[in-house]
Amino acid sequence: MKWKYMLCGSLAAASVSVYAADPNDDIKRQAIAAGTFEEVMPDNNLHRRTNANAGNLTQARFNQIIDQVIAIYNPVVRAHGANLTFIRSWNNETVNAQAYQVGNNWYVEMFGGLARAPEVTEDGFALVACHEMGHHLAGFPFYSGGNTWAASEGQSDYFASQSCASELWRNADNSSYATRIPTIPKNACDANWPDQLDRELCYRVALAGKSLADLLAAGNRTTVSFATKDNNRVAQTIEGHPGAQCRLDTYVNGGLCNVAFDLYTIPGIDAPLGRNSLYAEQAAAFYSCESVTKILRSGVINNAPRPRCWYKPQLTDGTTNAQ
Repeated sequence: MKWKYMLCGSLAAASVSVYAADPNDDIKRQAIAAGTFEEVMPDNNLHRRTNANAGNLTQARFNQIIDQVIAIYNPVVRAHGANLTFIRSWNNETVNAQAYQVGNNWYVEMFGGLARAPEVTEDGFALVACHEMGHHLAGFPFYSGGNTWAASEGQSDYFASQSCASELWRNADNSSYATRIPTIPKNACDANWPDQLDRELCYRVALAGKSLADLLAAGNRTTVSFATKDNNRVAQTIEGHPGAQCRLDTYVNGGLCNVAFDLYTIPGIDAPLGRNSLYAEQAAAFYSCESVTKILRSGVINNAPRPRCWYKPQLTDGTTNAQ
């Protein structure tokens, strides 16, 4: 069983509801039995740290952030013929989050232990929520086997910073992030985004990604840095959790990517020969910054592909091995 990010919340809309957090809930048991239960992080004991609840995220902000994500994605999920349910487990100390599907009901659960972790900023928490929506909506590459509904971990990360974070923050005042962003990601954002408003959004996404990557690194007793890249090159796409540095690289590249993601399209979901086929990859290339997108779209894109520390493309234009 794999760990993945998840959301919970409620709105007045009929398709969003709140369930009490209950590990023995029949719905969860159905999801586990069907092999469609996902968790964001590997099993961890981060809730046992002496500073486990040292974060600054309040329950009010926990709920507000969730509500913002619901407002964006409830109509999207309904357009796919499904119902979106968020489960708010503020009192649960688990440092994790979950996503699962049972038929046409799509669930996300967020735990208070994750929100209160010292590494997790408000924006980092929002990016977790975005990652969970990514499992439902990000598309290729998917998990294989029993969980073919779910986008892989790396793809959910890329979606979180490329698409979902933009939906959340593009109309906000992001100017303060210009004084907080370190030089290396700032220079990358400035090089890839000519407009100052886009640059400021890019700064915010990078900092949110650092918050989340710091938490992932704490679980593995490692560290991450904007100055370091994971230069590993996988021989086959990793469906599960990449290393913390690889995930930070993914968040940064998603924020740098200037190719628009269509909210109402799940790339590759109906592709001939399967959801991880060449046809699925080709469909997904229209919505990412892969080099092959230049061929398929004949457009100008920046150099912000899915990092090769977790993603191995099948299609190539001769340059897709670049970081």
